[in-house]
Amino acid sequence: MQSPTYTDKFVNANGLRLHYQDWGDPHAPDVLLVHGWSTSAPIWHEIAEDLSRDYHVIVPDNRGNGESEVPSVGYRISDYADDLVGLIDAIGLAGPTLVGSSWGGNIGTYMAAEHPELISGAVLADPVYWKMIDAFATVVPKVTGRLDRPEGEVRGEALSAGATPERAEREVYINYHFSPEMLRRISIENRDWALECEGFLARASVPTLLLVADPGAGGYISEVERRHLTSVSSANVEVRMWEGIGHLMHGEAPDRFVKELRDYLTSLS
Repeated sequence: MQSPTYTDKFVNANGLRLHYQDWGDPHAPDVLLVHGWSTSAPIWHEIAEDLSRDYHVIVPDNRGNGESEVPSVGYRISDYADDLVGLIDAIGLAGPTLVGSSWGGNIGTYMAAEHPELISGAVLADPVYWKMIDAFATVVPKVTGRLDRPEGEVRGEALSAGATPERAEREVYINYHFSPEMLRRISIENRDWALECEGFLARASVPTLLLVADPGAGGYISEVERRHLTSVSSANVEVRMWEGIGHLMHGEAPDRFVKELRDYLTSLS
């Protein structure tokens, strides 16, 4: 998974060997892109490629995904946040803006409340909040079923949808490079996050943009949940609804996502 526009690197952080992609000028402002369940760094490729023209972009593989280590323990959300704390420290990031999708948005929510001294702001793209209650039964079986699909089928589907050969190979990689046991552990061990998340939103101490996907298009935050979270969130949190766009917002509407990110990053400077 190599490209001339980024460098694959590894770092020891929080007791783990973590893989990450390093994009752009290391002297530019830092942006940290954090992926969700059962995906890995390549899912951010188009977003990182665009942002790296003006920013230093770091894209890690979360524990249990991609090329990062798969530990036997440590799948609480606090463990994932500690991984990012270790990563930020190990490679010397200076107050990065954290952008998280899905489970990455959950981690960003935690970081905005527990480690505001380490990040400049957070963008949370359709985090998995209340859906954590039943994700082990409703989401995980569908996701782990991907591992049974023939590689040629995954590649052919991507090409038929108009993907370039390079993008199709990334889709194949992402489809298989995650630990199914890791996914089951996350969904079971973090069910309490479904109710605790609002307390973290209430304590968010950095400028935080919560992007809510359309539940009618596959978004994970219901309209009732969105209204409630808006009412209890810190004054630092702005909630924006994206009608017609589903859960993987940066994949479904990359141009809009990049524009939203760039406008947000400019507002922080």
